Formats: sequence, structure tokens, C-alpha cells
Amino acid sequence: MLPHKNTAKRKAVITAIDEGVTVGLFPADSTAGSVDLTLPAMQVHLFWALTGSQYFQFSPHYGRELPEGQSFFLFNPKTDQPVQLQFAAGGEGVGLSLTFDKLHRLFMTSSENDLDIPFLQNPGTDKPVYEQLACEPTWNVVLKSLLDADHAQGALHVIRHGLILQLLGMYFDRTAPNTAACPFLRDQETVRKLKDAKEHLLRDVFNPPTLRELSKQHGLNEYQLKVGFKEIYGTTVYGYVMDAKLQKSRLLLDSGRYSVNEVAFQIGYQNPSHYIAAFKKKFGTTPKKYTAARGV
Repeated sequence: MLPHKNTAKRKAVITAIDEGVTVGLFPADSTAGSVDLTLPAMQVHLFWALTGSQYFQFSPHYGRELPEGQSFFLFNPKTDQPVQLQFAAGGEGVGLSLTFDKLHRLFMTSSENDLDIPFLQNPGTDKPVYEQLACEPTWNVVLKSLLDADHAQGALHVIRHGLILQLLGMYFDRTAPNTAACPFLRDQETVRKLKDAKEHLLRDVFNPPTLRELSKQHGLNEYQLKVGFKEIYGTTVYGYVMDAKLQKSRLLLDSGRYSVNEVAFQIGYQNPSHYIAAFKKKFGTTPKKYTAARGV
């Protein structure tokens, strides 16, 4: 990711974090604006829309929207790609560029436990690759930390480096489901329905549907929903909702606008002490100590 020759109309902090790794931070602004970038060939480019949608204007006649809460993966093996990245008022996001060699060194070793990333194993370097995905709640916490990190310059560089590695690990950790244990997951239509159900939960995380309602709305039976969801996402539907709520609660605490009790009530706890206990179990510290450590 390189700043385009044109003057940026929107604030952007673009920093080389390591050899072959560049991060772009696009903090919120009260007005709409854009940043002109050039995405070099033979590099992997990732963008995340945290607040508000983004629009990628690749040419006068072609563009692509990235809705809030989604990520965009781009890889062009042959040519540098100029793009104007447009933000709505209040929009914020994060971009990351890595050389293909750097990404390969990070994930591909001689170990049998390598992550199964088809793109790295068979990159198909003659064709561009584009992919949009919904952001997981855990990604949003790391992305927000990247945007909001406020430390001495030396410490800031180390912290950002660690957050980027964490983010990449989460993004590419897509373990294939065990189709021997769940034969119905061999059907890609069923897998798609389960992913749609997950997106539904994220949209309505503070007022989630019942298992019966969720399965009916997405054309699944309850067994497929419960067993398939756990196989793909590693947790139950209820556990996923609770985790998403706790992750969102960290963002509310980070804003500094709400007390611990107010956050507890916002995410659906009737008793703040139950929220504090759940937060400590999940993150190893209490909400109060968490905010104190972050200087909120």
C-alpha cells in the first residue's frame, strides 16, 4: 500500500511495520472524504470497514462497495492497482499490505501443522483474487486497538506489530469442518445457510432469535444448526452470541463514554456483577482493571 501521487483528501496514517508489511490507519472524520492509494502488484492487500461503508473506485467506470463490518482481500499478480478509497462521514477503517513472500514466510513452514490456506499453496499467480468476508467480533477488537493505540513511539511500533500478527492469524485461521462427523456439511448450500445464520446473529446480537426461529428463517433444522454451527465456528450458538456481546462490550468500554454498569445493561445483563464475572472469565481481568490499564 503506497500513497498515491495525488494529495489525500482524508487523513491516513500509512506506516511500514516490518519488511514487507505496511499498515494503513484511516481514523474517523466528521466529513466524508477519500484517500488515493496505489496497491502494488504481487502484494496481498486487506481492508476492513469498521464504521460506515467504504467504496473502492478503481476506475471512472468500475468501483466496489465494502459495507460496514466486512473485509476485502485483493491480490493482483501483474499490475499495480490505483484506487480511490472513499469514506462516508464518521467512517473508519484499517488497511494492510504484505508482500507475497512475507505472507508465505509467516504461514508456510515445514510443519505438518501449517494453516491450510489454498491461496498460499496454489496462488494462481496469473489471475487477480478478490474476496469479501464478514468481520468476526474478535477481529473488530484488534482493529479498534490498532486505530486507537496511544503509546510512546517505540512501544507503539511493537504493539502495532503484535496486533497485526494477531489479526492475520485470526483472519487466515479457517479450519475446514469435519465432514465425517457432520456429513451434511459436505453440502455447500447447508454451509452457506449456516454462515448466513451467523451473520444474522451478529446483526441482532443484542436481541438474538431463538434456535427454532433462527433455523426456520435460514432453512435448517435445529440439529443442523446446533451441530453444524459448533463444528464450523468451534462454539455453540449461545456461546457465539455471548462472546460477540463481550467483544462489543470492550469497544464500548474503550470509548470512555460508559460506566461498567451502563455497558452491562447495554449488552443485555440485568445484573452487572454477572457481566463482570463473564468479562473476567473471558479476558482474565475485570472491566474496571481493563479500562484503567488502557487509560480510559
